[in-house]
Amino acid sequence: MLDSLIREISARWGLADQGRPLVQMLVAYINNPATGGLSGFLEKFRKAGWGGMVNTWVSNDAIPETPTTAQVETVLGTGHDFLTQAGKRLGLTRDKVVAA
Repeated sequence: MLDSLIREISARWGLADQGRPLVQMLVAYINNPATGGLSGFLEKFRKAGWGGMVNTWVSNDAIPETPTTAQVETVLGTGHDFLTQAGKRLGLTRDKVVAA
């Protein structure tokens, strides 16, 4: 299933062979114990005012909401700035990383 997701992401945003490493970097970022792991990741969205969206991700009763590129930039583009770091490491533009 994850392979299908990676292929879809790669094809949709023209990432070629960079889709897998991008997903790996994101999963590592989300699970980083230094930033609170998954709970810390979700808390970043809650603190930004998107607790309702987070609730759709963790509920069995709701259709998960997809964050906008602006929301992704707000949460992942501050502090450590995952978006810029991932782009530099993979040779992708920041905009391409945000969209994917």
